[in-house]
Amino acid sequence: MAGIGVTFSRRFLTSIFGYLFLLHIAEYIPTASAEGHCVWYGTCTKFPKTKNCAYDGPAKPIDEASMVSTPN
Repeated sequence: MAGIGVTFSRRFLTSIFGYLFLLHIAEYIPTASAEGHCVWYGTCTKFPKTKNCAYDGPAKPIDEASMVSTPN
């Protein structure tokens, strides 16, 4: 019976350390937003559903005419 507790502890600790390691590594994965790149820009189709176009260029500035105000 004592072996069950040890086995459970080993599995539990291995899982916890594995998840912590993955979270630690995930911090170093580069993202498009960190480099100032867009991934979607403009509208390609509107039927049957509106879809954005893929875009891999540098970020484009937002003009004030296209800004939408949000209620407080």
